[in-house]
Amino acid sequence: ANKYGRKVRAAHYKLAWERYRRASQKLSEKVKATRKETYEKYGRKKWVVWLQERAVRGNQDALAALRARAFGLAKKPNSVTGDKVKDGSIPLESIKNVTKKGTIIFQVNSERLWDDGSQITMSQDASEDTAIMALKMAKKRFGPKLKLTGTNEYKQKIVAAAVAGNIKITFDDPELKAARRKLAAEKTTQNQPRQQRRR
Repeated sequence: ANKYGRKVRAAHYKLAWERYRRASQKLSEKVKATRKETYEKYGRKKWVVWLQERAVRGNQDALAALRARAFGLAKKPNSVTGDKVKDGSIPLESIKNVTKKGTIIFQVNSERLWDDGSQITMSQDASEDTAIMALKMAKKRFGPKLKLTGTNEYKQKIVAAAVAGNIKITFDDPELKAARRKLAAEKTTQNQPRQQRRR
């Protein structure tokens, strides 16, 4: 099992490397020219700040440049991801900031979500509303089949949020799939008496 797990992780790392390599290659000539001019005039620090400012406004080239600089970071706990990126657009609503490593920080009420392009991360004690928003973002980014990394408590919270938010997704883990079906069935059963009383 450990040998299989190492192979899976190696395959995911290879896929992630290819995504970042292609993203780096596709940076526009305009961004490259501005990079050279800004770097020569202001130095490394100002160049990174320039990228951050544009990434916050939705510039995908700037965001890709920041993330390319930070490639190889370990996966964070309590994250949602998928096999590949289907939609790399930046949701500008609720965006709070972009770090020097290209991680987008979103504000959800008093809580935060972190999006580094390959995964969406939240804190262990995130609320249901935050978990629902993370799932909606992940579905748009990776498609309806998602992967969860983190503690069992976190995974169960995400499954419950998927049911509570009625989000049309599935999980790659068979146990999480079963847990989602069970919760959905319980929710349907609970709603039936209410519907009957309204008749």
